[in-house]
Amino acid sequence: NTPDKEGVDVYHNAVKIIKDEKETVVNQGSQYFVKHVDDPSMEKTVLEIAQKDLEEDDFVVWNAKKDAQNKDFEDALGVLTEIEEIAKEIPLTAETEVTTTEEVEEELPITQTIAPRDLIIKSLGSNKVSWVANKFFEKGYKVVWSQNSGPTYPTRSGDKYKYLSNPSSLSATLDAFNGTGTYYIRVCEYLGGACGVYSNEIQVTLNKEAGKTTTPKTETGNVKSINLQGSGASIAWAAIGHSKSGFKVVWSQNPGPTYPTRSGDKYHYFSNPDQMSDTLKAFNGNGTYYVRVCEYLGGKCGLYSNEIQVNLVK
Repeated sequence: NTPDKEGVDVYHNAVKIIKDEKETVVNQGSQYFVKHVDDPSMEKTVLEIAQKDLEEDDFVVWNAKKDAQNKDFEDALGVLTEIEEIAKEIPLTAETEVTTTEEVEEELPITQTIAPRDLIIKSLGSNKVSWVANKFFEKGYKVVWSQNSGPTYPTRSGDKYKYLSNPSSLSATLDAFNGTGTYYIRVCEYLGGACGVYSNEIQVTLNKEAGKTTTPKTETGNVKSINLQGSGASIAWAAIGHSKSGFKVVWSQNPGPTYPTRSGDKYHYFSNPDQMSDTLKAFNGNGTYYVRVCEYLGGKCGLYSNEIQVNLVK
């Protein structure tokens, strides 16, 4: 329930909507809006929840993190159980030396429960990886990758790293810096100058062409040009022409932010054509963000402004 949207996303079971004496059942994996300012065509229709919305939903990400932690823990217990069952089936032979209970207690080590990993990394395809953390890592993460096994930080020759200072950052897009091929990837807890806990290591085929940004096709509108300027969190723009549906401000830590947004982009919508300024926030940690403004045409952008870079802080 926001000024722009009113509705439900259903993650489990079903929800019954009663509106104007009409009943509508919204099943698991679907959404229903009674109000949607950005796209009125989405109102009063049962729709499938978009994958990008799930990837950016804090509640869904939190649940996925917990599921992965539980799965890792259950796998570890499963291995222990399997070893114990195999041990029970090994028969005693004539050469087996039978010992007393007291001797067994002295010789056998204490069995310890295997704890889940503090960091678990996986591939999402298209050069993107994500991870779950079992602890809070105050200084964020280093993602390290290489065509040689066991990438580390500080890096060896042939390794590369990406630093994410925000402890809430749980994904990254990597580049095939040494050409398309197989790369070994790990993520680690950053301690300031060195790594602490490392994740598991995965092998992923990174593509040299993946992740390259393309300029979206410009739709025809009434705006001829948009000139964007900014300093810090404050931005302003001037437009030649009239945008009857207002403007979208899009910003990201990746160049070329667009609307509809990519994963990692964020937007503000101003329906008033006379609104030509905005204040931005660092939604993915402090640092440099890329910003553009576009003429809004209802569900998509028309003409885009120039792109600027601003430094934002939380």
